[in-house]
Amino acid sequence: MAGAMDIRFNQLRKTWADGTHALDGIDLTVPAGQFCVLLGHSGAGKSTLLRCVNGLEVPSDGAVSIGGRPVDKASLSKLRRRIAMVHQHFGLVPRASGAANVMAGAVPLLPLWRIMSGIYPSALKRRTCELLRAVGLEESHLDRRAEQLSGGQQQRLGLARAFMADPAIILADEPVASLDPEISRDVLSLLREQAKERGATVLCSLHQVELAREFADRIVALQRGRIVFDGAPRDLRNGDLATIYTRRETPAPRVVPLALRKTG
Repeated sequence: MAGAMDIRFNQLRKTWADGTHALDGIDLTVPAGQFCVLLGHSGAGKSTLLRCVNGLEVPSDGAVSIGGRPVDKASLSKLRRRIAMVHQHFGLVPRASGAANVMAGAVPLLPLWRIMSGIYPSALKRRTCELLRAVGLEESHLDRRAEQLSGGQQQRLGLARAFMADPAIILADEPVASLDPEISRDVLSLLREQAKERGATVLCSLHQVELAREFADRIVALQRGRIVFDGAPRDLRNGDLATIYTRRETPAPRVVPLALRKTG
């Protein structure tokens, strides 16, 4: 089982070059083992927050820590071995086999010569088979190219790959955005089940409110880089949703009907 690790954001800010605040003073602690869902419209800051956890984005101010260790240049290489990512568009190598895609999840733990040669330890191959069964796939999927599988099967491969290195943290960025509702529930159920079994902490961004209510231990909603809701799924009300999904942007310019415009 992965060692339990929490995620802490302390006055986290991210400002883009044009002055836009992607994250504006985020104070948040995600306890070890929690399944925390981020809600918010596109551009609210969900993906940026996730990317600050694994160092793909560097905060403009504030700090992120994992298990009490700050996420910085000195610690990032070691921390990334404890973090796995599940992507919206699966993040697989389309022409590679299912087995190769799953075993890629162990790359951070392997010496370079094994990666370059493609010679993996037998224990890793056994674990690949075990994880495939755990996510509801069969051994026949090992030799098939990822591009030959359905969307749901590809995301199951993505889950198996994510758990390959026994991570303490799972970051899932819209993992079911391209899947139909039934398959989305299957994938999120597997993600939650496998994370709970291993004691992993999950930070998952979603657009689907009903799925967040069904699977989350906790919902945190962002609006223009700020937290506007933080609580249990049962406490999320329609009024909260109106706040979360109202875009506070410059109104569109008024269009004057052609018949009323001055001519000549």
